[in-house]
Amino acid sequence: MGLPRQPAVWALLLALAVFPTKAAQTSPAATPQQPQGQEPSDPRAKIRSTVELVVVPVTVKDSKGNLVDDLRKDEFRIFEDGVEQQLSLFSADAFPLSAVVLLDDDLKPKAAGQLQKSLLAIAGAFSESDEVALARFASFFTPNTYNYDQTLALLLSSDVSVYAIGTDAALLRRGASSLSRYARATGGDIHFVNNAPALSRAYAQVAEEARHQYTLAYVPAGTDRTQNYHSIEVRVRRPGLEVFSRDGYYLVRLP
Repeated sequence: MGLPRQPAVWALLLALAVFPTKAAQTSPAATPQQPQGQEPSDPRAKIRSTVELVVVPVTVKDSKGNLVDDLRKDEFRIFEDGVEQQLSLFSADAFPLSAVVLLDDDLKPKAAGQLQKSLLAIAGAFSESDEVALARFASFFTPNTYNYDQTLALLLSSDVSVYAIGTDAALLRRGASSLSRYARATGGDIHFVNNAPALSRAYAQVAEEARHQYTLAYVPAGTDRTQNYHSIEVRVRRPGLEVFSRDGYYLVRLP
């Protein structure tokens, strides 16, 4: 049994300054329950259900950073709160994207010039079936004072993967960089570039990563369902590969 083609939400950040961001989409903790005669909906959607299905998008790369797209269902292992789970659904199909692209206008002159030269390549990174919103900013959107943990909770509960393309590698590579931590914790990635052609290539690479994810799903068993947050760990049996997936999810309480 496979999953239908589905949208993925991700945020592409071109930023020197580290800032919190969120884009609302869907919950990973629900299962489809369709009215009769209606097409299956996105399995990540927040819908009423008596059965809990956790959907986890996963990216896998080899030691050279290339996408690995030939893994089988039996090569994956998934754990919730340290307890191994049985996969209910598996898909390796590419799917359309729903993307929010955030461009930081508060850049140094050199970085701003590189960004300006690469803007046309953003459109080329997406297909006609994708949904894309583009926003430019030079400061925080609002005076909100969410801390890292609060912002990460919003990202995880909304099923957002953060992908970042940075022109200041020194800043983004710092271990304490919130942007790096957001990307890793949400199953996204970070790319470092130093010229306009590299920016253009990075757009296409990020779109490919987001589009060609494995989709794993399971019904939680053996964990404490009274807890709001549940950690997730995805492993592959094939050696030498790196797995990118969200660190966990927040349980959505349905009325």
